[in-house]
Amino acid sequence: GDRAPALQVDEWIKGTEVEVSTPGDIRVVAFWGSWSAPSMASIPLLSELQDRFADDGVTIIGLNTEGPEADDLKSIKAVVTDLGDTLRFTVGWEAKPLSLRKYMFNSGREVLPLAFIIDKQGKLAFVGLPTQLETPLARMIAKDWDAELQEQIRNTRIELKETIDFIESETQHSIEGAKAGAVLEKWLMLLSKNPEMRRPLGQLHYRILVSAGLEDKASRAGGKLVDSYIAIGQSVELNSLAWSIVDPERTIKHRDLALALRAAKAGSAIRADKNPGLLDTLARAHFLLGDIKSAVAAQTNAVGCAPDSAKASLGKTLQEYRDALEAK
Repeated sequence: GDRAPALQVDEWIKGTEVEVSTPGDIRVVAFWGSWSAPSMASIPLLSELQDRFADDGVTIIGLNTEGPEADDLKSIKAVVTDLGDTLRFTVGWEAKPLSLRKYMFNSGREVLPLAFIIDKQGKLAFVGLPTQLETPLARMIAKDWDAELQEQIRNTRIELKETIDFIESETQHSIEGAKAGAVLEKWLMLLSKNPEMRRPLGQLHYRILVSAGLEDKASRAGGKLVDSYIAIGQSVELNSLAWSIVDPERTIKHRDLALALRAAKAGSAIRADKNPGLLDTLARAHFLLGDIKSAVAAQTNAVGCAPDSAKASLGKTLQEYRDALEAK
């Protein structure tokens, strides 16, 4: 809710100058360093988000500063040039970490990469990892984001982390009797602390219903969640919900595979069928439904667009599906 500090950029390496401290469109300031592996891994995602939300008035600025690790002006220009079309957002550079101090250190964060969303009023509306940007951006564009309320919810989640973790753990498997009662009691306690938690913890509620075997209630709740995620374009939530249904580590009696397939298809479509995590979930849903040919096709695509670090794991699953297809 604070006014966004002005950026003190010495040179704009890619794109033109962007003013963030005055009202305007939605701006994202992402601090990164070429020496930071997570920072470099976030560049394709930031480029994808810029492409996707450009028509909605979103401008993403990657801000780099000279430091002891690397990234003087010459080196960062070379990095940006080498990245070419992989990097499709505005990039600025500052010789001294003045903006970095104003944003990161004042927020209590010190690890790169870190992204800040500035709303149309020029106020800070979100801070988090680049991988967490999709939901707040989508909801801001849909005029469905209250920064102050989100801060309250964040604080409640921190305060009640132990309770949330307990429910997550207990609903990994089917539950009944006294154990189901204990989980429900914890859930009602969460809502009594902050009724607004019902929406952000909607998937947790769905897990409870599924684990307790309340199939009709779970079907209605899950369908509403998927509808709400599709309406705004929340691929991360769609993937999370679908995976909670098909996750082979969960031992639950009821799996709504039709819902999982719908969620995974919608989530993958939002990401233009180029996100390996979503494609992996989609493949698992197809596989469990007995459509092994489609599972092989989706998993093949997952391996093809995955980073090198993930190819081996995804490839192992692909072989599982291929073996099943040959055995038919």
